[in-house]
Amino acid sequence: MRSKLWLFLTFVLVLPLVLQSNPALAAVNAPQDVKLTYGFVQDSADTQLLTAVVYPNISSEDAILSTAVFTFLLPAGTQTSPSIPEAPASAAFTDITGIWTVQKVTPALYASVGFDAADLQGRDVYQAVLSPGSATPALVADQAVSLFSFRLPNDCIGAGIEVLANDSAIQQALLASIGANFNNQMSMSVDGTPAMDQYAGNHVSGANLSCPGGTEISNTYYLPLVQQ
Repeated sequence: MRSKLWLFLTFVLVLPLVLQSNPALAAVNAPQDVKLTYGFVQDSADTQLLTAVVYPNISSEDAILSTAVFTFLLPAGTQTSPSIPEAPASAAFTDITGIWTVQKVTPALYASVGFDAADLQGRDVYQAVLSPGSATPALVADQAVSLFSFRLPNDCIGAGIEVLANDSAIQQALLASIGANFNNQMSMSVDGTPAMDQYAGNHVSGANLSCPGGTEISNTYYLPLVQQ
């Protein structure tokens, strides 16, 4: 049990260290005029295809993504394509802007190292971490920038697809139990300014979607993407 717990903790804690490796890239108070919000866009012709996106509130041809964490929740047991194995392994979805490494914590894994599976509320927790400096997107105000994509199965049912809300009950449970912070974060340099965390929450149009498998999709918005 101790060796398994050590592997799990090592896996969960290593990638967030990239955010602490350079103080200039760590989260600080962002300027009020730059806000970035997370969401998902569902393909109108293929509702099993999801794209993780970020919405800027400004336009710029000079933006550099320094670090980012995009955490989201799926019903426990949902098999994505590309598939992501349980920790301590990692894999990738289909990268669009930047290079992302994806980790998955399931209720079964969480319970296997001695914690209460109910903390995860029937969800698998996915954390996608951007390789530092691997993305230079062009920003158009209020238009989604595609980050990565994946497919859901026909049998996706349950609580739906949800971008993690920072400091939510699931985030707090993970922080208290294993000491890992799954909060979302995006550090960006815009027009030559120092990189800083400019994540400002989740976009109202795509932060919480219904599973497409055999159910009517509610609260889903089909918006234009900015492909990089």
